[in-house]
Amino acid sequence: MVQAALSLGFTLDELVAVLRERARGHAPCKRVRALAEQKLQALELRMAELARVRSALVETLAEWDAKLARTATGSCAGLLEALASRLHPLPLHRHTRNPRGPFS
Repeated sequence: MVQAALSLGFTLDELVAVLRERARGHAPCKRVRALAEQKLQALELRMAELARVRSALVETLAEWDAKLARTATGSCAGLLEALASRLHPLPLHRHTRNPRGPFS
């Protein structure tokens, strides 16, 4: 049960809280379902972000292939510089850090 829940994205802290609630004689089923729904929503957001990144990479590679085809062998094609000129850069997925450290 624990391994299956972990594979779906539940954290150990979440499982401990749910199992403690269960041990006290409560039925945490609605809480478990709500947690799973939150995980699904987060996954869908991440998948949408990955789809945008994939599309940008496909487009970038096509542009770079065209640039390379027009560039003489041994000459700089300016591929990385071309990235800087893109009108709509993709937002970076940034992880927030806890200022008190990872274990607080």
